[in-house]
Amino acid sequence: MENMNNNLKQLRYLYSNTIGTDKMRVFDKLLVSNDIETLRYLYSNTIGTDKMKVFDKLLVSNDIETLRYLYSNTIGTDKMKVFDKLLVLNEVGSPNNSPIDLIESGVIKGIKTDKKYRSHFFICHASEDKTSIARPLALELEKRNFKVWYDEYTLTLGDSLRRKIDEGLSTSQYGIVILSHYFFQKEWPQKELDALVGREDGKGKVILPIWHNIVKKDIIQYSPLLSDKLAVSSSKGIAFITDEIIKACPDLY
Repeated sequence: MENMNNNLKQLRYLYSNTIGTDKMRVFDKLLVSNDIETLRYLYSNTIGTDKMKVFDKLLVSNDIETLRYLYSNTIGTDKMKVFDKLLVLNEVGSPNNSPIDLIESGVIKGIKTDKKYRSHFFICHASEDKTSIARPLALELEKRNFKVWYDEYTLTLGDSLRRKIDEGLSTSQYGIVILSHYFFQKEWPQKELDALVGREDGKGKVILPIWHNIVKKDIIQYSPLLSDKLAVSSSKGIAFITDEIIKACPDLY
């Protein structure tokens, strides 16, 4: 065992100090080692397809500490894969992974996850607002360990757009709706909003509106019904918006 550890240390040293095909040869050696410490090292020091190869190796390890490590160091669909794996391990009775363990260990950081929902938030937005607010908001929510249905995270090549969005709308606990002039000019985001409105039964809120480069008089012009909902302005900044969203959803804690 000591010889193997020394050999892996030497290989990691080589990996840090070589380039090109030599580096790739060392990478292949390290990857097949199946040593968790080595794989974590590779995950922290690779990018692109190499990183994905390491991620896949770590994901199938079934090692709770490794999955916690991955959960803390991934975003988007990769984070959801790790979360789902942790849930599966819990459901089959992993002795070190009860729901309380998951929460207290910081994997979920106290966030409640209702099993009938796959995501905490669905982000409804016009594509023109993606760079300025939708993507930064999704990233900030992910950093705070919420599960987010966001098209760039969830849709992959060949997916049925309508089916995937229908799934996201029905399996997300809340809908964050980014209202802007662009939003009201597009048919598809308004259809998503209609679906979220259909889920509100008067007993609790589903829609969390954000006003992006738009004011109340504009909202009234587009939709008097929406103007009556308390909203947060994007001018307050992403951190403030995220804080307000979390405050509006006390049932998640």
